[in-house]
Order: sequence, then C-alpha cells, then structure tokens
Amino acid sequence: MELTKITTKFAVTLYKCYLQRVESGIPRSSAIEFNSLSHSEFPDFSDDDIDFCINEMKSHKYIKVDILGNITLQSTFIYDMENRFKSGLTEVIKFLANLASNII
Repeated sequence: MELTKITTKFAVTLYKCYLQRVESGIPRSSAIEFNSLSHSEFPDFSDDDIDFCINEMKSHKYIKVDILGNITLQSTFIYDMENRFKSGLTEVIKFLANLASNII
C-alpha cells in the first residue's frame, strides 16, 4: 500500500471500524459501507484531511464514493489490509497507537 502517512492512518482507522463491525455481528456486506464521513466521527482528522484521504484512497481504488459521499470499502482494500494485519484488530490497534506517537 503506497499512501501518504495521513492517508495510511485514515485507511487503517477505517479498517479498524470495519473489523469492529464484523466482530459485533454485522455482515461483511454491510460492514464495508460507511455513510458520509466527518470530523465528528474521526476526531483525529479535520474535514479537509478526510477529503484528502478519501480522494487518495479513491485514486488507489480502495474505496468507492457515491454522489452523497457514502463510502464502500473495496475488496482490494480489505485484501491488502488482511495481508498487512494478519493478527486482526489487536494488531491494527497497536499500529494506530504507534503511528499516532510518530506523526501528526
């Protein structure tokens, strides 16, 4: 995955939300869908940062964005994340904690 640091953090945060949804029993087909994202849902990111990250992820074909701004995670994104974080949610949380201590 070749993304900027801010987009990497955002992407991993989205993946964390996806994993939490799946673990809570939400079907994967629904867990991949996110209504328009904002700073209130992702307080570590400004609305401008979110727009930047969404555009970068969209250009890598990791997400699809509909006309209302709703996001759908793509299979390529899930596959890349599953291969990067083989231990699942615990590894994702550790990665985000480490990333937060090193940037932004």
